[in-house]
Amino acid sequence: MKKYISLAIMLNLLSGKRYSAPALAEKHETSVKTIYRCIDSLIMAGMPIVSIAGKNGGFELAKDSLLYSSFLTTKELALSLGFLKSSKELVGSNDFSVEEKLENCKDKNLKNLLLKESEELVIDTQTWGSTAKENTKIETIKDAISSETRLKIDYMAQPRTIEPYTLVFKAGAWYVYAFCLRRGSFRLFKVSRIKNLATTDEKFTRKNINLLEKPWNNDFSKSFENIVINLECKSDIASDILEWLDGGRVIKTSGDMVMISSKASFSLGLVHRLMECGNSVRVVSPEKLRLALVSECTKIANEYAKTSV
Repeated sequence: MKKYISLAIMLNLLSGKRYSAPALAEKHETSVKTIYRCIDSLIMAGMPIVSIAGKNGGFELAKDSLLYSSFLTTKELALSLGFLKSSKELVGSNDFSVEEKLENCKDKNLKNLLLKESEELVIDTQTWGSTAKENTKIETIKDAISSETRLKIDYMAQPRTIEPYTLVFKAGAWYVYAFCLRRGSFRLFKVSRIKNLATTDEKFTRKNINLLEKPWNNDFSKSFENIVINLECKSDIASDILEWLDGGRVIKTSGDMVMISSKASFSLGLVHRLMECGNSVRVVSPEKLRLALVSECTKIANEYAKTSV
């Protein structure tokens, strides 16, 4: 959350106006303490921010700065604007009034160019069929990350207290990377599996870790076996299967059936993804994947058989 506020402050200051810390805190719905932290981060990153003391004081950019013409290229700024405009649910509609800022752009040619190029790429992190409840959980987690507040959650039927560090969007789903007090280590929690999410009055001090090293990548890869799968599917969904596998190839065509081969990671997630295809896809090999699919389907059938009337 802090990085989004820092970017928002940067865009505010680029307008050439002076802002006080309380004004920025109110504008971005955060604490004055967080604003000062963000300002410090921007100064350390090289932004020529000056502090003006007095009744009408605040923060502004140094007048002789070259930031206006060289800090971001047009392409970089267009990509940033494209992300902000298409991700208002994630960053908050009050944090980035992109269109409003562009209206104040004195260079009309630059304004039109940015508007055009910012629409060349749309990044929408909202999942298909996302609900208000899911979005509320994400907002609660974002607030806890920003305020460094512990959360109490029920995860996989187990109560946990976590210290949230960052939200992660991976493989079409939201996760929160957090320190789990029960386990005494960092864990990746899938947001959709979090039940009874509640904030606490307990603050925590962030550990000095580098989130840009993407520690969750190791968690995903180290425990999964890489396998080669062969699938037989109906020709009308073959293109969808190839797109999903991203690297799969057609090795045989017979009538309205297509044989596809691809590399994949053997996991329950793979089994569930194949189950979504219903009877339009059949696992030919490996045998252990086929058996895992049969086992999972059998479990579901047995559960429904228990409750049949």
